[in-house]
Amino acid sequence: MTESVQLTESVQLKAAQVVSKMLHPLVMPGIAFLLLGVGNRSMNVLKLGGSLLVALLFSSVTIVVYLQYLKQRGAIESTALLKREQRISPLTFSVMSYAMGYLLLTALQAPELMRGLMFCYATNSIAVLMITRSWKVSIHTTAIAGALVVLTYAYGLLMLPFYGLIPVVAGSRIIMKRHNLLGVLSGGAIGLVMTAVQIYLFF
Repeated sequence: MTESVQLTESVQLKAAQVVSKMLHPLVMPGIAFLLLGVGNRSMNVLKLGGSLLVALLFSSVTIVVYLQYLKQRGAIESTALLKREQRISPLTFSVMSYAMGYLLLTALQAPELMRGLMFCYATNSIAVLMITRSWKVSIHTTAIAGALVVLTYAYGLLMLPFYGLIPVVAGSRIIMKRHNLLGVLSGGAIGLVMTAVQIYLFF
């Protein structure tokens, strides 16, 4: 019985690790921006390509490079940012990267929802950063929830089934012991509520 339980837990852990990597906060923006680009029929192909390049660069690539830099310097133990205190610098850099991405997308006159998503990633990250100074909230659930809200504005009810990914991601983070239930729920709430309000009001 014990071996069976251990095997089950091992399988659950491996599945959770796969989900956590596939729907990582630095992967989700890329998926979302690509889907927003594919769904845009009114923009010049070259300008749309430039907008996608800027979006991918400032929502993912620059942050990955910065995390590797911090790890090489010994400022963080792991790019997974397991310790709350080690999340402050990466989150601060992420806010600046998203903000720069938003300014460049605005200059390029990128599609409205692409600009909106980048704007929301910046502001949502500010909220997470403020909370992180005293408590560890799930960036994974914040990122996927925010992306799904913007994609819902773009594709409507077709996106509703994909909201099931939020509890899947939340469960994976709990199984991996990265967060407790309140941590993943709070992250999801930030992504859902803040993104929905901001897109409705500003974009």
